[in-house]
Amino acid sequence: MKFWEYVSSIASTLFRLAVYVFLQIIPSRLAKPVLPTLYTLYISSTFLPQATEPALPSSKRWIRITNLAVNTILLLAAADAALAPFWDHANHVVFTRVRAVNHDSLKIVARYPFATNTRIRWRETDGEWSDGPTFNFTEELDWVDTISIGGLSSATDYEYTIDNITVYSVRTFPEPGQPSRFTFLASSCITPNFPYRGPWARRSIRGFDYIATYLRHPTAFMMFLGDFIYADVPVYIGDDKNAYRRLYRRNHASEEFRSVFERLPIFHTYDDHEFINNYAGADHAPPYTNAVDAYKIYNGDGSYYDFEYGDTSFFVMDTRLYRDKRTMLGDTQVRDLISWLERVNNTHAFKFIVSSVPFTSLWTHDAQVDSWAAFAEEKAQLMQVLCKVPNVLVISGDRHEFAEIELLCPDRDQPVREFSTSPTSMFYIPFIRTLQPKTDEAAEQQEKVIKYVPTGNYKFSAFEVDTLNSSKPVVRVSLIVAGEMVYRTEIVGTPLPFLPMSPSTALGTFFGQMGVQEILDRLGVDPRRWF
Repeated sequence: MKFWEYVSSIASTLFRLAVYVFLQIIPSRLAKPVLPTLYTLYISSTFLPQATEPALPSSKRWIRITNLAVNTILLLAAADAALAPFWDHANHVVFTRVRAVNHDSLKIVARYPFATNTRIRWRETDGEWSDGPTFNFTEELDWVDTISIGGLSSATDYEYTIDNITVYSVRTFPEPGQPSRFTFLASSCITPNFPYRGPWARRSIRGFDYIATYLRHPTAFMMFLGDFIYADVPVYIGDDKNAYRRLYRRNHASEEFRSVFERLPIFHTYDDHEFINNYAGADHAPPYTNAVDAYKIYNGDGSYYDFEYGDTSFFVMDTRLYRDKRTMLGDTQVRDLISWLERVNNTHAFKFIVSSVPFTSLWTHDAQVDSWAAFAEEKAQLMQVLCKVPNVLVISGDRHEFAEIELLCPDRDQPVREFSTSPTSMFYIPFIRTLQPKTDEAAEQQEKVIKYVPTGNYKFSAFEVDTLNSSKPVVRVSLIVAGEMVYRTEIVGTPLPFLPMSPSTALGTFFGQMGVQEILDRLGVDPRRWF
């Protein structure tokens, strides 16, 4: 076998292996230079004039043509997967969904291209219809608008319609502070048509099929933990307003996603891939403006917020737009987080803190520079506060794996517990494990893994919260992988009431021995305005 025939055989094999990895294992940005290079090498080495003797690929014409056809089809499949986000505009997608809900109001987002003033109608289930607010759909906002309906009754079933044909249902939350039993879902990270299933599945997000099936169980809402779009995987779409909006339209055009969002309110936060990989936005560096524009139109108001379901409270952190080399959250968000903890400590049985990136420092590789592990001082100070508050749970995503982590508190038996779940519908990496089982014994903050499930392209967690028995509040967590429950655990909380947390102690944890004026400056407080 001649030299070029060896090259042809090796290039063909490596090309097919690389395509398989790209389409089925991880849609890496490395495919952009690697696949064309290997294909070009295969073509040039196969059809050189000197490659005339029988070889692999065979000089027999029909075998060589067959191999060429197979490799070309694989190249086209890879190109389809990489380029679909650019040319699949989904301009005509129409949808309506609940973007937020509480005990007395709803936020409803809708997209109706080329419609103008469209009024929503709503009612209590089986009641009389009432005219609600009017949507103002404009091309400037991509034919999307969000309206609010207020003055609703708590824990009540409602219906609403826009076109007077399709009727959607939603249930308001219980009164704040009321003991309750409910289930919510959490996960993150989606990309249409991955693993790749052909050009006919370009908008398919298969993970939502499993969530839709789970909804036969009563479910109050879903918490989507970030990476709703991948602006930079496998190819960066560019810092372009229309490109970012296009990715949101494409996901809303997924029938699998529609089967969920038409039945379930979804709260969102963003992570890095709504912007670009490992984005830190304290200085609002590009692509901040265009990325946030699309996010706010489709998924939320942006930044951090809190909400409550009965006597369970949630604080959704913004881990991207305030981070710099010193801080993940920024001083104002830290202040608001502590204020929230003080407010709900004695009134809410469970407190969920939502972080788009893992709070634990046990994940290795790039998590050491992009997750809370890279902000050790801020995390340590925050842990001192969290260890004063019973029944705190952290939920996170990002790592394309599942883990239950205990972050130990030195002065009490109850740890802070974290559940990190992803992806909803995206890649995981087989064979490679990136989570350490526990911290080094000499580490100041002790953490250990309770359960680790790295495998699975389709994962979400179901949190069943039950505070009806005030002496035994419980959270039961189930991990669902490709429609099968593979893990379940129960956390028994400390009953109310708790001792109030001292604001001075909490703030002192963060600001240490700084002078009074420096503390006020860090908090953005001007005493001159008090008089």
